[in-house]
Amino acid sequence: MELERILDELENMMMDASGVPFTNKRIVDEEKLGQIMDAIRTSIPLEIKQARQLLNDRERRINEAMEEKQRIIRQAEVVAEKLVMEEEIVKQAQERAKEIMDAANQEAYELRTATEREVYELREVADKEIQEMHTKAVDFANNMHEETMTYVKEVFEYLEGTMDKVGESLGQSKEVLAKKSRGEY
Repeated sequence: MELERILDELENMMMDASGVPFTNKRIVDEEKLGQIMDAIRTSIPLEIKQARQLLNDRERRINEAMEEKQRIIRQAEVVAEKLVMEEEIVKQAQERAKEIMDAANQEAYELRTATEREVYELREVADKEIQEMHTKAVDFANNMHEETMTYVKEVFEYLEGTMDKVGESLGQSKEVLAKKSRGEY
């Protein structure tokens, strides 16, 4: 499935991402992440299209079975009409036509029931997979956003602390220069 390949690519990107020192964070290429998310959005309709194609194939098979049923019924009716002249033959033809019709009806019913069951199961599987993929994509995006915001906050806090130290160092240097200029040092 194309979607599984895309999710594997996403997972590989995360595994190959550079780590941020002193944290369990990773740096992800935003453009590549956007491309993967676009590919997911493109792939989901493709998966749905494939499921619809499968449903259409099942419907076509049902229609062919119904046409075959009608052809068999018409054949049985033609045979019955030809044999109408003789009473015993007429009885046999009617019984045979009924058997053929019953068999065709039973076969069509079984095929339709089996096909409907398959279609229902395929829809459930497709809906479940789509929902799971959507949930994973949303969770991943939310998690990436939260991690990015946390990392940015940590960087700003680090920079603020560094700037405070630089300010203190400048203040001390200023005092030393002032003392030197006054001859106290």
